[in-house]
Amino acid sequence: MNDNKLLTNIISFLAAVLLAVLPLFFLPLILDSFELGKQVLVLVFLFVIFALFAAKSLLEKRLVLGKNQYLFPLVLILGVFLASTIINSPNKMLSLTANTGVVSLILGIILLTLLTTLNTGR
Repeated sequence: MNDNKLLTNIISFLAAVLLAVLPLFFLPLILDSFELGKQVLVLVFLFVIFALFAAKSLLEKRLVLGKNQYLFPLVLILGVFLASTIINSPNKMLSLTANTGVVSLILGIILLTLLTTLNTGR
């Protein structure tokens, strides 16, 4: 039980660090140093948070996902974005992986789901 609380505290701390560092973060090693760097930062933090969440679920021996009133509309918007990208874009791969495209929305939905589940578990 103590390990679950520790994992929950670590996930909360990482989420707070992500929210604090995200506006200030840029990666000067690449051409698009602001947006792509931020997307990579969110992706790395999301991977770590997801791994900790999976470890927490394995320790509890159950998977609990919290309810969120915003999840269904966001999934609908994601579907519309995806359909629009597939139907209208001449270069589908570039459109799917664009900084402001579908990948950013998917990352946001996953982060929202994980943090909502973490918050409802308290």
